[in-house]
Amino acid sequence: MLRVSANDIDLDPTLSYSIVSGNHGNAFAINQRTGLLSVANGLDYERVATYRLNVQVFIYLFIYLFIELLS
Repeated sequence: MLRVSANDIDLDPTLSYSIVSGNHGNAFAINQRTGLLSVANGLDYERVATYRLNVQVFIYLFIYLFIELLS
């Protein structure tokens, strides 16, 4: 297993991980919340000797606005 990680030092975002290419035969799975990458199906070295996965991280920003009402 391998964990993919990302962060944004400016804010506290929620991240969503996904495999966008290179996942031939859906051989791998990634946990959308944690970035944990694992083998989903058995790997066949004779069929596919090398995998090159492209992983995308989407950042959801939750911005809270505090409004002070002046009377």
